[in-house]
Amino acid sequence: MEWLPSRGKKREAGNVENEFASKRRLLEKPGQSADFVSLDAMDVDVEGDDLPGRQHICYGTLFSAKAQATSAPRHSMPPWTSFVSFPITERDGSFFLSQSFEGISAEFALLDVITTRHLNAVRNHGDLTFTAVVSSASLAKIPRQSSRKKTIIDITINILGPEHLAKTVGNILADRDSCLQHPNYLEPDIEYKNPHYFYPEGTMADLRRFVGPSTKITDSVQASQKINQILEALGDVPTAGFHVDDLDIAETASRFLSSTRLKDHQILGVRYILGREDMACSHAMDRDLWMLIDPQFASRLSAPGLGGILGDVMGLGKTLTMLSAIACAKQRILEGTVVDSPESPDILKAQATLVVLPSRQLLDVWDAEIKRHFRHESLSVVLFHKDNRCKDPRGLIACDVVLTTYHTLAADWKGSKVLQNVLWSRVVLDEAHWIRNQSTGLFKAAAGLKAMRRWCLTGTPIQNTLHDLRALLKFLRHGPLSESKYFEKYICQPIKSGPTLDQSFRNLQILLRTVCLRRTEALLSLPSSTTVTIQNTLSPEESAAYKRIETQCQEEFERQLCSKSKVNSSTILFQTIMKLRRLCNHGTFVTETVTQRSPSPSRKRGGSKGLATMQEPRDPSCNLCNPDEEDIAASLEGVDECPLCGRRVTDTAASQSTSTRRWLTVDGARNGCSITSEGNGTLSPTSSTARLAFPPTGYSSKLTAVTDNICESCALPGNKSIVFSSWRTTLDILGMLLTERRISWLRIDGGVTSTTRSAILSQFNEDESFPVLLLTIDSGAVGLTITSANRVHLVEPIYNPATEAQAIGRVLRIGQTRPVTIIKYVTEKTVEPNIIALQDRKRRLAKLSLDDQVTEGDSLDDLKFVLDTSRS
Repeated sequence: MEWLPSRGKKREAGNVENEFASKRRLLEKPGQSADFVSLDAMDVDVEGDDLPGRQHICYGTLFSAKAQATSAPRHSMPPWTSFVSFPITERDGSFFLSQSFEGISAEFALLDVITTRHLNAVRNHGDLTFTAVVSSASLAKIPRQSSRKKTIIDITINILGPEHLAKTVGNILADRDSCLQHPNYLEPDIEYKNPHYFYPEGTMADLRRFVGPSTKITDSVQASQKINQILEALGDVPTAGFHVDDLDIAETASRFLSSTRLKDHQILGVRYILGREDMACSHAMDRDLWMLIDPQFASRLSAPGLGGILGDVMGLGKTLTMLSAIACAKQRILEGTVVDSPESPDILKAQATLVVLPSRQLLDVWDAEIKRHFRHESLSVVLFHKDNRCKDPRGLIACDVVLTTYHTLAADWKGSKVLQNVLWSRVVLDEAHWIRNQSTGLFKAAAGLKAMRRWCLTGTPIQNTLHDLRALLKFLRHGPLSESKYFEKYICQPIKSGPTLDQSFRNLQILLRTVCLRRTEALLSLPSSTTVTIQNTLSPEESAAYKRIETQCQEEFERQLCSKSKVNSSTILFQTIMKLRRLCNHGTFVTETVTQRSPSPSRKRGGSKGLATMQEPRDPSCNLCNPDEEDIAASLEGVDECPLCGRRVTDTAASQSTSTRRWLTVDGARNGCSITSEGNGTLSPTSSTARLAFPPTGYSSKLTAVTDNICESCALPGNKSIVFSSWRTTLDILGMLLTERRISWLRIDGGVTSTTRSAILSQFNEDESFPVLLLTIDSGAVGLTITSANRVHLVEPIYNPATEAQAIGRVLRIGQTRPVTIIKYVTEKTVEPNIIALQDRKRRLAKLSLDDQVTEGDSLDDLKFVLDTSRS
């Protein structure tokens, strides 16, 4: 990069603090002669308050500019800031980035020569202003202490001026082969009209909708889109060579099923499962795979791994399909059609299928599905969980199905190894993407199980990286492609370097068609659904409280920086987002908690990082689940799961921090819901008889709107509503508001036992006097069928679009006969619209890593995106 020299004598370098002290000392660049000349700087602060207003517009942005910084600017900005704007000053043909502090301007970086020539070409043609936009990541590269080392940072240049000069400036830059682009950032209330943009109607119009970081399609995005296309086409996997027909399956399944009849796609699913479990069929499919990928392996294949991936999307009945396949396989063994022989005569062999599930709730769902669909004692079931754990593996071998959780499996793997000492007839991993990280004990515990057949149930076999799929192949014992070197050679490298998109993904497509069956929601003939978004506005009191939380966050961030502590930026930003989201729901009913640090016993002993008390293994890639700060647990207060990765948490985790609310808690608790004789929902957990009391003067603009909509819905006979929220406190307040309006309600959250949950669901489905069911998003988003409801209320936007879709899927699924209305509540000019924008951006530009790891920093960028409300 060439730097434009200035005329003047050489001076000593000084840091920003010395420049402010001398009030006029010039920035300089040691090591070059005659670098800088004095010129009064513009007195403009970092926020750009003195930049031109509406009389000036932005013409666009010059990209690929660079600046050479000698010291860090002294600026105060919110920690969620993604971009910072600095005025550009000119001296004798050179341009500098400057800032104002306490009324004194100082320059801290010199602009590169190429960009300088562009600016010099236009600066004398009118009243123009140049503004440098720098990412916070680039600013962080500049040493805060004085240094002789110069740091090169990437910047963009916004050009602003009167609207009548736009075409003139555009023509000058076009003559220099320089094109104006959409800005990364533009101060609020400034119009953006780009003279280089093609306007179909011939008249320049405001283009602010295009302001923001570039969203061009990258290679990783194209890869994601191609993989989605491949996955969408896996529903027609050929089964011509399978030694079982649909009539045999339907007849065999009917011997076990009570009154349930399998649907056509479920019969095909059972056929696929039985085919992949047949030695001859699997060997033929694997041989065909390698004949197409690399024939040299076809003659060297060992015994194939029996099993595969059932990747049907939510709502198609994967659970019933797999259970039916287990029943059919049992019958075939009894009839002698299939010989079930162990790998070794010395190992304890079980006829049972081990099913591993993400949570106790899903364990109960599988147990309930067996009781609901299958004849009594046609499939024997044992629960291997907590106090129900069998100490002797011989107690497991005679049953048909053993249900356990990933957490229990991991604990057993580290301890008595009861599950590890059995050769299972079959191992089924539900939500198998839980083992996608091969470095975790969770993966090692699952991969260490001994089984003759292995199955992965997951609608997302590939989430963030192609190696998510390799982890599943490793568990499945699926030949050479489960090994890193072969997977890289035959799958990853062609994608990275293939001449065309189709050729690049050829091997991956062949592999998936061999090992995976995946059908989409196109098979479901569901009633129509309508989505309505209710825009909510904070009251003045709520808005003031919102601003106080933002201010506290910035003060905490600056305090951590001044103390030079190793602050985790993600933690501070996440805590702030959680507080702001809670305020959007709770309004002035709840004053945010004041956290007092209380080191956990594990910290005192120098124990492991993160939350010491958790129900499920944490996601190693989640910044929230692996924090160093002890008070991060306070951010999880009142939720049943981590909002970022979905890990289950408990109130015990939050109790690592001592939190006190500014109102008293009496007669109140927040767990399960039972029904009083008056027909109103009350909270009655087994652990407490108290009830949460709220200030009578409290007000929540959003929950008032939710209550109004529910009351309006209840006025129409037959309408039933389910209401989802991340926070139990939200359900507390809603329950109180509904009771005041004489609306009867029921409730399910993380503290409700499986027995109570089943009773509540039955009462909601059958009793017309209870038109409302309140649920926490984690407790109600999976494993439940609530087709008696026809309205879904989502009280707040959810980080993970998949979780939101799962919640809606409780109502919009097989068995629904009525049109469904989905009502989403969003508070304007808060973090909530940004969460929705982040969801949309992730859907539109889902990026896939082709390497064995995900790029760090993405989650931090997401947090900043959510908090930055300057775009709205």
